[in-house]
Amino acid sequence: MDSRTRIDMVRFAQPSALADSLSLGANGTPAILAVAGALAIAAGALPLHYSAIFVIAVPLLLLAWTVPRVGLVLFLLSIPFSSWTKVTLGEFDVTATDVLVGILLSSWLGRGIARQQLRVSGGPIVGIALALLGAALLSSLAAVDFPDAVKELIKLAEMIAMAIYAASVLTGPDDTRVVLLALIAAGAAEAMVGLYQFVTGSGPEAFAIGPFMRAYGDFAQPNGLAGYLAMILPFGVVLSVLPRPGWPTGWHRGLIIAATLIIAVGLVATLSRGGWLGSAAGLAVMALLWSAATRRALMFAIAGVAVAVVVASVGVLPLALIERVGVVFEYFRVFDVRTVAVTPTNFALVERMAHWQAAWTMAMDHPLIGVGPGNYEAAYPSYAVGQWVEPLGHAHNYYLNTFAEMGVIGLTLLLAFMATIFVRIATGIARAGASLARVWPNETASDDRRDMLRRAALVGALGGALTLSVHNSFDNIFVHGIGVQFGLILGLVEVWCMGFRGGLAPERETDRSTPGTSRAHRG
Repeated sequence: MDSRTRIDMVRFAQPSALADSLSLGANGTPAILAVAGALAIAAGALPLHYSAIFVIAVPLLLLAWTVPRVGLVLFLLSIPFSSWTKVTLGEFDVTATDVLVGILLSSWLGRGIARQQLRVSGGPIVGIALALLGAALLSSLAAVDFPDAVKELIKLAEMIAMAIYAASVLTGPDDTRVVLLALIAAGAAEAMVGLYQFVTGSGPEAFAIGPFMRAYGDFAQPNGLAGYLAMILPFGVVLSVLPRPGWPTGWHRGLIIAATLIIAVGLVATLSRGGWLGSAAGLAVMALLWSAATRRALMFAIAGVAVAVVVASVGVLPLALIERVGVVFEYFRVFDVRTVAVTPTNFALVERMAHWQAAWTMAMDHPLIGVGPGNYEAAYPSYAVGQWVEPLGHAHNYYLNTFAEMGVIGLTLLLAFMATIFVRIATGIARAGASLARVWPNETASDDRRDMLRRAALVGALGGALTLSVHNSFDNIFVHGIGVQFGLILGLVEVWCMGFRGGLAPERETDRSTPGTSRAHRG
């Protein structure tokens, strides 16, 4: 038995009535007309602007429920633009992303129950994530602001649910292609929003650095946009350099390369030092793994950085950009903010350190289970350092933030969660052939295009996870739906590690060496 957890319900000879109702053929036309009539009546009873939204959104959501692949694409496209659809219900904000998560999960569960066969796959990543959720539930007992704790619990539960969904449903190579294309398309679209802000100077004064306006997109702040783009960039890179027998080819590759370049430039335009550091770390490790050619390119890149430092030292680059990059090295120095003179250049750095100190003191006072998930802001006034009285929502270090909110139990499980992700991905790459260079020195040497896609996707996932881990050392990147997107990727990691099988649209190809045997079942 492999590492996936499976639950298979008994398959009966005859499909149930519910299963029939989920597959509308010609006989389903009256039902469709009835639903359409009901929607028209409901839309007519609403104010005009709500009616327009209703008329557009409801058919899309119905389509997402009946055609899961459409729902999957809409889900991924909704993440960067979810602020457009935010609705506040009491203490909670609901976006189109949350609704689409519910639609994808209910559609999968509904079909499984209707067909009386439900396959649930997990793996070691899901297992440790469930333990982390248990720790969050325990910590919520200490929460001062319980609604904030519930919000964090929901975010974590959504991430786990999407990981299970992906591992159970998105098991075919076409599913991987759809996800990667939708990710890159959404990333490029959001990057263009950020680039427009950067070029036109459109944005809050607080985001201006010298002559530059930091790109922030629809994330309300530049670091969130940087975290989102930096997670997607590695997948664009691996698809752009995937050898010709793999995928994509022709004009598809050209579009992916163009979109990847837009994402990369958008990331630069955020002027997010944490995003830059995380992306540099992720791409460097990917280059080390990919091939001898990329390892040589990495050496040239390092040399290029050295040249840039020299050029900056003689004043060729804009002063604001030099100061922005130069202060990065201060990230690695711990200091007492009460002894530092605050300047416009070091303001963000000192503010971040003030929140690190507050989080550390908070954790020391509540070492076992913390102050409760999502309760850093509620507890902050008692731990504010000096002039830094604004809580900002989190500690600007996800690990310290977790230590403060969930104590040593939560922090230990978080580190175990991240370690499990890296071990799992490394194991998958090893199973797929360890070194990509060993498999692809010659385009005709590949044994299977699907294996090439799996290896490339795993290397991209490694780069994305490493980027996220590094960036989270200076911020909290699990915002704006990024966490639930990360969950989907983690579920796909399990698929890529174990090999493709079936999926939303099973492959038509068969193994040439064994007629009638699907190649999707090969590891």
